[in-house]
Amino acid sequence: MAKVSKERIDYAQKRRKDFNDFLDSESDLIITSHMGKNRDDWGDVFFPAAQLGKPPIDLRKEKVDLSLEFGGRYSEGFRVNLPVIIPGISYGAFSDSSKIAVHKALNTLAEKHKIIMLYNTGEGGVLEHELYDRKYKLIVQIASGRFNVNIDSLILSDGIEIKIGQGAKPGMGGYLPAFKVNEKISKVRRIPIYTDAYSPARNIDIVGPEDLFAFIQMLRVATKGKIPIGVKIAAGDTYRDSIIAARVSDFITIDGMSAGTGAAPALAQDFFGIPTMPAIVEARKGINEVLTRLYKNLRRIDKTVDIEDVTMIASGGVFFPNEIFTCLSLGADMVGLGTATEYALDCTGCYSCDTGKCPENITGNDRRTRERGFMDT
Repeated sequence: MAKVSKERIDYAQKRRKDFNDFLDSESDLIITSHMGKNRDDWGDVFFPAAQLGKPPIDLRKEKVDLSLEFGGRYSEGFRVNLPVIIPGISYGAFSDSSKIAVHKALNTLAEKHKIIMLYNTGEGGVLEHELYDRKYKLIVQIASGRFNVNIDSLILSDGIEIKIGQGAKPGMGGYLPAFKVNEKISKVRRIPIYTDAYSPARNIDIVGPEDLFAFIQMLRVATKGKIPIGVKIAAGDTYRDSIIAARVSDFITIDGMSAGTGAAPALAQDFFGIPTMPAIVEARKGINEVLTRLYKNLRRIDKTVDIEDVTMIASGGVFFPNEIFTCLSLGADMVGLGTATEYALDCTGCYSCDTGKCPENITGNDRRTRERGFMDT
């Protein structure tokens, strides 16, 4: 009998213990929160610096323009000053205080520093101060639950995002525990107070590409073609999904599996989806294929036609400048900073988002911590 190493025996025993723990604790039902495991090797990516072929910019003497045009393919576009966005964090997953704090911060950037940024409401519905008292650009998200979606808020927005999925739990709908659904959230979401809010796994009126195209065209008619309309997908079959989404949209959001969430099953968050970096590459391939094919066909009719563009937003586990650079270098036009926004609000990373007992009241609505000072800092 061959001698078995101690390492192999230890490994087998550890796997057995993990398996028994899994059976005993019903791990498949455990709800986790905050961010998933980091599956992207951001530290292994390096950037060539400009030298002779392209001279470097002298930051002390020359101005660097980081602004970009958002949308504008089939709609009226607008300009933002930075290639970053506060991505969809829904009302309910985010507390009143957090929503107000982010709103004030973005208004301050616009008024005092002339920096116009882009902000996504998330699926929990748009709030009045976001519609009527903003200096930033606002994307209203339409998800499968259709919380507080109405024509008035859509027309008053700067962009509309149709959420098909999210990186933290691809193939699943949103979930807001009953204890978070207080009177105000109940009113905004238009659901019964203190009841669980489950969003369907898919939009019931979008079961294929043709339904998506029809839904986008319906929104274009309703908004008179003035507002950019995009699609958010979880990173999975990203190449093909991007081809479909790029057919008639102004922008696409790709959400990698390291993305955060208010509540998700542990197995879904840890093992479903693909990392952000390869997702960006696959999405850019899909978008470019659609645009190139469309360009060639249109040039046969009109030789003056220029190639179109679809704005791509990448999100999922992005925090630091080098990670933003990586996303932009791989093909993204903008980068979403979701969990990083929570850290800016003094998140401690305690993984209690789904409990309603966030010590900083970033993700809860606990009366004891509601009036926290960070609202004005």
